[in-house]
Amino acid sequence: MPNVQERQFLYITLKACIYEIIEHRWIVTVDNEVGKSALLQYREEIIAFFREKCMNQSIVMEVLVKEGHFKEDFKNLALTGENKKKLLEEKNPLLRLLQQKFNTFMN
Repeated sequence: MPNVQERQFLYITLKACIYEIIEHRWIVTVDNEVGKSALLQYREEIIAFFREKCMNQSIVMEVLVKEGHFKEDFKNLALTGENKKKLLEEKNPLLRLLQQKFNTFMN
């Protein structure tokens, strides 16, 4: 049985996963190996829970790691100062407003 911290980590990991159900297979795709190992550590308990709730003893769980998660995003991107600025502005559009309001610009 996982302790409180492990349960919180499992919750965060499961919340960020991509799920597919194909016949009796529950396919969970995680972002990294850490998430995969956490799910595999408690695989039997997770499967037992789903089998009981779904009243289906043939459910199996497969855990996959998302391929190219970061490689795709930054494949051809050389992170120069200008590229970093664009990337930050894409993630946080308010950055541009902040720069304009205080008349500051990142290089």
